[in-house]
Amino acid sequence: MGRATLLRSSLRLVFPCGVGFAAWQWHQFSDPNYMKAWCKDFEVEPDMELANWSGTHMVTTKRFFQPRTMDELKEIVAHCHATKQKIRPAGTILSPNGIAMEEEGMLSMSSLNKILELDVENQTITVQAGIQVKQVLEELQKHGLTLQNFSSIQDQQMGGWTQVAAHGTGASLPTVDEMILSMKLVTPAEGELVLSESSDPELFRMAKVGLGCLGVVSEMTLRCAPKHKLLEHTYVTDLAGIRKD
Repeated sequence: MGRATLLRSSLRLVFPCGVGFAAWQWHQFSDPNYMKAWCKDFEVEPDMELANWSGTHMVTTKRFFQPRTMDELKEIVAHCHATKQKIRPAGTILSPNGIAMEEEGMLSMSSLNKILELDVENQTITVQAGIQVKQVLEELQKHGLTLQNFSSIQDQQMGGWTQVAAHGTGASLPTVDEMILSMKLVTPAEGELVLSESSDPELFRMAKVGLGCLGVVSEMTLRCAPKHKLLEHTYVTDLAGIRKD
């Protein structure tokens, strides 16, 4: 599997298709009877109105998919690729720039939110991408563990949170994607890929912060840390003090 092939096919998730035969496919996919027959086994909402947390971006997407199983996710991505339909994976749509918004179609991973494995000894956790950050933290806390870094808001889904390289808390801490040890990516043309530093490390590093353009993140294994307390210092300063620090 070549990276160029993956990039070309994956970009069809977010960029327009051509005309001619693709336009015929679009007409077929837009037909209500065709949609009803194809989507009978899926959770799909037509004309879903969505807004990000800050209310700066809003969209009415023509179809909003919510796969309940990994097989459904793979089938939706494969079908949209075959018919050249645009879809965007969306988390809790917290980003102020509206990166997840797409009028043609969006896909939510919220039903794929399970903890698959917790290795307390090696301090790792494997989760589905739709699980929320706060759910992961709650489970880790039971075992004296936590995430190395997390934001002040913890309602994000793990997939979206890591795909945009959320900054977390602390100038000396890396972005949250650095916690990912391995991941599964459902791609349009290549199916499900398993990526890590030992398995196509270059593509792994790109896919960790893929912004949803290389495929849909379905699963990830994260490095954890022992639970600890933080000491907060609060003080008042002026511009001169800030420059000095």
